[in-house]
Amino acid sequence: MRSAIVSGLFTALLMSGAAHAATTNIALGAPVTTNNSYGASFPASAVTDGATGDTKPGGNYSYWLAQDGVTSAYVTIDLGATYNITGLTVEDTHNQTYFDRGTKAFAIGFGATAVAAQASASGTPAATGTFLVSDWKNLTDVNVTATGTGRFVTFLALSAYSNTPGDAAGNGTTPGATTSIGLNEVQVFGSLYVPPSNVPEPISMALLGSGLVGLLALRRRNV
Repeated sequence: MRSAIVSGLFTALLMSGAAHAATTNIALGAPVTTNNSYGASFPASAVTDGATGDTKPGGNYSYWLAQDGVTSAYVTIDLGATYNITGLTVEDTHNQTYFDRGTKAFAIGFGATAVAAQASASGTPAATGTFLVSDWKNLTDVNVTATGTGRFVTFLALSAYSNTPGDAAGNGTTPGATTSIGLNEVQVFGSLYVPPSNVPEPISMALLGSGLVGLLALRRRNV
């Protein structure tokens, strides 16, 4: 796992997995929508299926691909409830041995609705980052810490990797002309959001206390 610099509206750093406040992947098996897909064999739902490494479990591939020539598209995950999100782990794809597509730069957004999360990713992201060539080639888990609250998480791919045309070895060492984007897996970490209770403010408590003292003093005078 690697570290790299990211930026965003919230405090955000790419860092080691030990920095995640929680270790349970709250996105596992969560429903996913997208604005672009190569086809049924490379569905958006693959990014939360728990399968990594450009595999093909159960007939469908373990990664999502956009259509040919698409270099910017998103997947949005519905966590099913509002969470205090502390970080994500993302894994790129290089389309098995083809090395002809994959994500380079990306942005992350959170929101109370899918539309809000998509707007966050494209406008005021919780985090931004870039898969290195080695991440793309080796399908490295890249950890992203970005604090925020939301039910929906959007991963927005901003640019693509592909192999240099004519590189029959497909070794991914010389990424060249972009073909399209894709993603292998998104894991999300955090804790269930608990709304703050209606605890009186300190000044209100002080006024209440002084009122009680006044009532007690008045009662003593009347005895």
